[in-house]
Amino acid sequence: RGWWWENAIAAISLGHSPVSWLIRKTLSDSENFEEAVYTLAKKPLIADVYYIVGGTAPREGVVITRNRGGPADIWPLDPLNGAWFRVETNYDHWKPVPKRDDRRTPAIKALNATGQAHLSLEALFQVLSVVPVYNNYTIYTTVMSAAQPDKYMTRIRNPS
Repeated sequence: RGWWWENAIAAISLGHSPVSWLIRKTLSDSENFEEAVYTLAKKPLIADVYYIVGGTAPREGVVITRNRGGPADIWPLDPLNGAWFRVETNYDHWKPVPKRDDRRTPAIKALNATGQAHLSLEALFQVLSVVPVYNNYTIYTTVMSAAQPDKYMTRIRNPS
């Protein structure tokens, strides 16, 4: 968000990190889930971003909604209250979904239909393949597991 030159000024003069550089540094340096979430939430960035972070232990999952200076929101899993998943479709979760681009509702319906007991990387890929979650603007789809890093799948969808 913002003009390209605002991002450049933030990066050069203020020492803010590019979004993807912070991910790489965090994955290399963090000792655990909590440290990774703290770093991704607090380090100043050059642009706004949604970070979706999953750990290897129960309840280690969070969506971090970021602005340049810090977190706008941290939305953790809450399985004790039925929130065993979170859906992030590039819109702030606390705001109404734009009618022209409601991918959230179909994704939630598909996850609930799948059920937590039947969730796998293949099932998650199927959720991400439901129209309109998958649409003409989907370039690629990736699913992965923090607990099983060798389980990783990316499919190129609409490369042009």
